[in-house]
Amino acid sequence: MAVILRTVALIAISGCAELGAFPTPTPVVFPSLPPSRTSLVALPTATAGSTSSRTDVIIAPEQYGQVIPASIGQTIAVVRPVNIEEWQVQYNNAVLAILTPPERVNSPGPEGWLFKAVAPGRSDIVLTSAVYPCKDTTPCPPPMPARFMVTISVHE
Repeated sequence: MAVILRTVALIAISGCAELGAFPTPTPVVFPSLPPSRTSLVALPTATAGSTSSRTDVIIAPEQYGQVIPASIGQTIAVVRPVNIEEWQVQYNNAVLAILTPPERVNSPGPEGWLFKAVAPGRSDIVLTSAVYPCKDTTPCPPPMPARFMVTISVHE
C-alpha cells in the first residue's frame, strides 16, 4: 500500500517535471526494532521553550496510510513525505497539539512536523501539497496535489 501511495503521489506531483526529479525520502524509523523500544530523536521543529526536546514516535513516509498508536503526552514527529516545500496540514486539535512553530507549519523543511498527543481518541493527519501551474507554455495535465494521511490512535 505504501509503495502504491508513494507512486501515485510522485505521479501526481510531477506535473510537467520528470518523474525522477523528486528524490525518494530517506527512512527515519527502523521497522525491525521491537515494538517495546522507543527511538529518541531531537528534531529542530520543536518550539523554543517547549518542555520536550525528544521524539517518542517517528512516522516515516513508509507508514502513511497506517494507524499508529501513541500515548497521551508522547511527542510525534511526522517526516515530510516528499521533497515539496509547501503543505496544508489538517488534524484533530482535540487529540493532537502541533508543536511546530506557526511560521513553519506550511513549510516545515525536510524534518517535517512535531505534534503532542493531548487526549485519547483518533486523529487523521492529512498533508496536502501546494499546487502551482506549469511554468512554460508546453501543454501539460492540470497539476494535482499530493495527499498523504496517517491516523494517530491516542490511548491513555
